[in-house]
Amino acid sequence: MKEMIKRKEILLFIFPVAIICSEPFFNEKVGKEYIIKKIDTTIEIDGLMAEEAWRNSGSITDFLQYFPENGKKTTFETEIKLVYDAKGLYIYAKMYDDEPNKIQERLSSRDDLDGGFIESADWVMFSFDSRHDHQTGYMFAVNCSGVKADAEIFDDLDYDIDYNSLWYADTNIDNQGWTAEIFLPFSVFNFDSDLNETWGFNVKRYVYRLNEVNNWVSFPLETKGISSLFGHIKGFKNIKKSKNISFAPFLSFNRGKEKKSKLPVDQFGYITNGNVHNNTEYILDKNNFGFDIKYSISNSSALNFSYNPDFGQVEVDPADINISFYETYLKEKRPFFVDNGAMFNLPIEMFYSRRIGEVKDLNYNTRIPSLIDFATKFSGKSASGFSYGIIAATTSNEIADSLIFEPSFPSSNNYYTLRLKKDLLDGNSFLGFAATSFDGLRGNYKQKKNSSGIPISNQYEIENHTFESKSISIDGVFNLLENRLYSDFQYALTDASNQGNAYSFQSIFDLNKNWSLNVDIENFDQNFDNNDMGYSYRNDVNSKKIEILYQDLKPNSRFQERNFALLVNRKKNNSMNLLLLDAVSISFNTLLKNSNKINFMVASSADSYNDRLIYDYKDDQLGIAMFTPKSTLFDISWSNDSRLKNYFQLGFGRFDNKINDWGYNIRYSHTYRPEYNLKLSFDYEYSRSREKYHWLDIIGIDDPKYIFCNASNRLHKYTMRFEAFLNKSVTWQNYIEINHQKTHFQNWMELKDGEKYPENLIGANYFAQEGFNPFPNQSPNPNDDIYFFSDYTELVYNVVLTWQLNQESKFYFIYSRYWLLNGDRLASVFDFFNGETYSMNSDSWAEKTYDLGISIKYVRQFNF
Repeated sequence: MKEMIKRKEILLFIFPVAIICSEPFFNEKVGKEYIIKKIDTTIEIDGLMAEEAWRNSGSITDFLQYFPENGKKTTFETEIKLVYDAKGLYIYAKMYDDEPNKIQERLSSRDDLDGGFIESADWVMFSFDSRHDHQTGYMFAVNCSGVKADAEIFDDLDYDIDYNSLWYADTNIDNQGWTAEIFLPFSVFNFDSDLNETWGFNVKRYVYRLNEVNNWVSFPLETKGISSLFGHIKGFKNIKKSKNISFAPFLSFNRGKEKKSKLPVDQFGYITNGNVHNNTEYILDKNNFGFDIKYSISNSSALNFSYNPDFGQVEVDPADINISFYETYLKEKRPFFVDNGAMFNLPIEMFYSRRIGEVKDLNYNTRIPSLIDFATKFSGKSASGFSYGIIAATTSNEIADSLIFEPSFPSSNNYYTLRLKKDLLDGNSFLGFAATSFDGLRGNYKQKKNSSGIPISNQYEIENHTFESKSISIDGVFNLLENRLYSDFQYALTDASNQGNAYSFQSIFDLNKNWSLNVDIENFDQNFDNNDMGYSYRNDVNSKKIEILYQDLKPNSRFQERNFALLVNRKKNNSMNLLLLDAVSISFNTLLKNSNKINFMVASSADSYNDRLIYDYKDDQLGIAMFTPKSTLFDISWSNDSRLKNYFQLGFGRFDNKINDWGYNIRYSHTYRPEYNLKLSFDYEYSRSREKYHWLDIIGIDDPKYIFCNASNRLHKYTMRFEAFLNKSVTWQNYIEINHQKTHFQNWMELKDGEKYPENLIGANYFAQEGFNPFPNQSPNPNDDIYFFSDYTELVYNVVLTWQLNQESKFYFIYSRYWLLNGDRLASVFDFFNGETYSMNSDSWAEKTYDLGISIKYVRQFNF
């Protein structure tokens, strides 16, 4: 009965009734039409606009300020012209400026919106809704130095900046301002040539030194939407998107070395001697060849195929040491998966592309690499508003011959996902369906044990196991009342080891230009499991959020913007009916007239429980729920004007609770741009905390003991980036991350079922004395045991040299280094430059891991 009531509550929000005109914001768009002409002459993309075709074309000049003085006259004039031929669309842009010497140039990587566009340089942006569905579209931007950015618009809500296409642009600065000339082949758009003689269109210009944004079609700041706010281009006749084939082969050469120094362990995985080390060394010598093919089947559909893909040029993931129950979420950076990847985005993530090619963690010390053999994707959208996407991929499991598994698992993994969407109303609403299927290596294998309960080396087993899983999902998005009411919903079913379900619902209603109400509900039952193809932070939880938001976007003498939010957040465990979170928070964010930003947040949480704290990652074992006392926290941050040569951000946060636990963190960030082609950034975070009851370990399986202790924690995290641009084609990027954590444990305590706190002190016989080897039936002292990462230093270093030889070819040189010292710390940061640091001569109770890699890659794209 409860499930029926819940589902009825959701359905009340799914089908609201509203009267919608066919063109959103019809009255606001009156006069915002441009009649485009077809030409039969050639235009050279050089930024000079000397061709006769430009002089015979009409101009767009009626721009308004979008920011900071919304709706006011622009400071400088902007002139835009467009023409087209059989191959594509040409754009003329003239950005007038009475002080051309103050135009801000900036070199950056392509698509680096923060580094080369937003509050970094003078730029102009062109947005198109080529399907005229008020939901999707494309953005193309160029700054005054000729740096390009492009993105795909999805759900009338956001941009997918990882979208990339082949188009051409050039710029020039003269005594009147600066100019941009652009050619966009029709192959970069999806459209229906029989119906779409009208496209949605808008232009945005940014004047750096004035921090001024000008729009052709400009709305009040509080108006939501992207494609639904566009004006129109009219006059396209018989345009065709050729059946283009793009073939991009690559060749890479990879050399590397991996060295490890490990402490010996017993059959249960516990360290037996902290003074003996087993050193290993592995040499990587691998050349790789593969290719990507993209076939544009029609104006609105494409087929992608990738064979033996290599992603060596992709920036490395941030360092992450995680021994908690919760899996770290990693952003997708691989080109094949980010292309049109926004279509597969859902509130409950049924397709998490990082699953494809991931390292399979069978247990804490057994990892099976899986390499992508091939992947294919078919996607498109019909004239009737029906979108479709299919992805299929196969990976191979790299299994060591010495390992034995019962049952033996497949040598390959197969991934399939289907996504369907149908536009509703005026196009920026839709209903959707998704399905996934997986067969391959899944589940957590346990080390096999003999009749005496002793683990058998290199043998693993799993009971009642299936190598297949499936899921289906329905979802929808509704934008009503001219985007003042936004609602989305999703209902998902999974069939893995057991059948499970989950649902989500969110609705945001703008009561007026100042006040908004946000309701967010999620529910995952105990058996919901989409983690073979998707990602869920956890299951067995019900979450409800209600947020009241106030915004004042009208500037005055001190403030440019002010925002206030009151959030009530409540979570509970479904199966045990435990309260997991009962919190209230207040936040205040402000943008000052001098472009400084100040953010403040304070929150209070009532007594609750943590049902995922007690987790033994070595045995993949959850324990009982832990009581969490009432707590408070606050956070404050400040930043100056990001346009300055020196840009600073400062932050401070503090936490405490009623049993006198406390913690604080200090954050510092500095970005320095001495020249238009150089950028250096440094981030530092320091955290310190003390815990009266720190979760430590589970001892025993049949009669488990849940061990806690007092803990004192410190963390230093340094991140440094350096970017140098010799010109628009050659880029040098450095990334360095250094982490050091020190935790000290003392006073071992046991939490017994039914007790509120682990007050029962246990004897010292459970753990060895600090610095000494354990006796039989003892575990190493947690301050020595490297599996608790109580004292470690970690380095991630990456260098990427990119040379864009021309529009179709690119060269990469990648140097990467990873180093982990677990159980000790370096005396100084300068030790990273000492060769002895990377030797495998470890101190007592310490392990080292050292990886070094060099890759050279060449990619060439052929278009037919």
